[in-house]
Amino acid sequence: MHVWGSVSSLTLTLATPSKPNKVNEYLFSFTSPSTPTTLSLPATVEWAIELDIEANKTYYISIVDNLATFLTAGMTVNDTT
Repeated sequence: MHVWGSVSSLTLTLATPSKPNKVNEYLFSFTSPSTPTTLSLPATVEWAIELDIEANKTYYISIVDNLATFLTAGMTVNDTT
């Protein structure tokens, strides 16, 4: 799993599977700063649920066989807890 800190943009390319009957798996996270991060992935990646990146949140993304899923965590600016 690759962990980026706060990034304004992130562009990733994915490798072609190197063995027959195998798929590639990618895990990564990043934090979106006060302006939402621009994430660029290959057009072959499909989202299980559409990703709408918000500012000041951390995203954990998994891509398996070109299907992407995500979890998000973070506080909004107005949170006091």
